[in-house]
Amino acid sequence: LAACPDPDILVNNNGGPPLRDFRTLDRDKILEGVTQNMVTPIELIQAVIDGMAKRGFGRIVNITSLSVYVPIPGLD
Repeated sequence: LAACPDPDILVNNNGGPPLRDFRTLDRDKILEGVTQNMVTPIELIQAVIDGMAKRGFGRIVNITSLSVYVPIPGLD
């Protein structure tokens, strides 16, 4: 947002987590995943939505993974 404080388009796309057994995740790793995949996109949307509404135009694209439909073995 420093380079473009009033964007018309926001694309949220986070890379997937490394392959690992979710049963071994500690609290810090769980919170890291929640922050990367939920909190950060919400904060970015909050930062741009008012400007988009004021201009009467804006697009927000949230990209997720096919793994929400087709689980990948070993993906936490």
